[in-house]
Amino acid sequence: MNDPSLRPPLNVDTSSNTTTRVKAAIVILVRNSELNDLRFTMHQLEDRWNKKFHYPYVFLNDVEFTDEFKELTTGITESETSYGLVPTEMWSYPSWINQTKADENRERMEKDNIIYGGSLPYRHMCRFNSGFFFRHPLLDEYDWYWRVEPSVEFSCNLDYDPFLFMQKNNLTYGFTISLFEFNNTIPTLWQTVKSFMRENKELVNPKNVMNFITDGTEDYNLCHFWSNFEIGNLNFWRSERYIKFFEYLDQQGGFFYERWGDAPVHSIALAMFLEKSEIHFFNDIAYRHNPYQHCPEDKDRYHYSGLCHCDPNENFDEDITKAENHNNPGESSTQSKKPRPNIILGKDGKPCRACTAFKDWTRQERKKDSSESTTTSSTSLSSSTTSIPFLGAAKKLPKDCPADSETLGRHTWTFLHTMAAYYSDTPTTTQQTMMLSFLRTFSYVYPCWYCAEHLRDEMLRKPPRVENRNVLSRWMCEMHNGVNQRLGKKIFDCSKVDERWRDGPKDGRCD
Repeated sequence: MNDPSLRPPLNVDTSSNTTTRVKAAIVILVRNSELNDLRFTMHQLEDRWNKKFHYPYVFLNDVEFTDEFKELTTGITESETSYGLVPTEMWSYPSWINQTKADENRERMEKDNIIYGGSLPYRHMCRFNSGFFFRHPLLDEYDWYWRVEPSVEFSCNLDYDPFLFMQKNNLTYGFTISLFEFNNTIPTLWQTVKSFMRENKELVNPKNVMNFITDGTEDYNLCHFWSNFEIGNLNFWRSERYIKFFEYLDQQGGFFYERWGDAPVHSIALAMFLEKSEIHFFNDIAYRHNPYQHCPEDKDRYHYSGLCHCDPNENFDEDITKAENHNNPGESSTQSKKPRPNIILGKDGKPCRACTAFKDWTRQERKKDSSESTTTSSTSLSSSTTSIPFLGAAKKLPKDCPADSETLGRHTWTFLHTMAAYYSDTPTTTQQTMMLSFLRTFSYVYPCWYCAEHLRDEMLRKPPRVENRNVLSRWMCEMHNGVNQRLGKKIFDCSKVDERWRDGPKDGRCD
């Protein structure tokens, strides 16, 4: 992941040049509900860089932008702004997809706690970014793009034009963070890629970078460039070879039957079609997309000079290297090719118990124990494996273990419902303000980060009701039922919230 071959030592002029511009735009796929998060990001990008270069913004959405959205984003920048609707054919099922099969697979993935496994809009987004964003009419006049997303942070001043930098140095793609994909979202992607390569050998670059994504083996190591940050050449995606590759993948249906992401699709294509000298690591662009951050580590150059305000000790480059022991100079490529956990990583780049179901956690621990045991002597092997039957047989999380995602969720809902049940029937303005503040804060500090993100999205769509105990209890119940529905669980009758969380059943069995 921390591959120095993808960080070419370019001796080029990166001094400020605000007069020479290339045909480039900042491209943002965004919802109206993300307006405030986007304004936060735009202010940072403008202050750190674009107020000096005035590159235009292209905003894209699968629904029409509101007038408020246009007015508030236009007011942040002196640059040109354009607002486009994603055409239906770029954000819908293609004709060959069996929608019943797709629906069933989403339900199964949701029950299996696969991240975004139950989301259809997420799949449309991944397919759009994989094969269509560069074909949107608003981008026809441009050769270069910088992909930006709402709520991301830029914490270093950038005093040169990265588009011009890439054009002058014959670069095609730039990134800041690379990490591992969740294997259970792409079970057949690599098999499909290998079929494409066998059938289209003439398209594969003989000087490719496939070693980055295979460690020199025949298997995909799950490495990918985190594509929520990209600075690249649009003409690469428009090329005949990439279009052919995307259409080959699209015909297999993996964007809908599984949950193929644009990050592995982009990364595999880049590795297959480009040379390493065409891919650039932007070390000097400090970037945070929760839960991960890239921050330049050279304190003299970036921090004592006042260029950056990020914490170089909180750096995903280092965290992921420690967590996976990847690219250890003492490892062979075979040794470094470890099974990649199908578990959620936390902000520190390490496995997050609170984000992962116990059954998945124990499966990974069992793999780890088994792997470690193969390196021990036969004497120590017998003792080290005594824990494996326990892990394999465990049906429930032992009481003295840290909470997994399911345990945390159950206890959290118990607390939230009980809190709502005991809320005042006639709350004061101060009590209502405090409850709103609590719920908003809670949606940022909940230990399962992707659960917290989903809660914030839902609260934007359906804001909390705190006028009195009844409406808060009802709102909480409907929020919980939304989760139950996505997980395929039974829907609770919200007319019975007091009986369940305050008064107890009418038969008196709890008295």
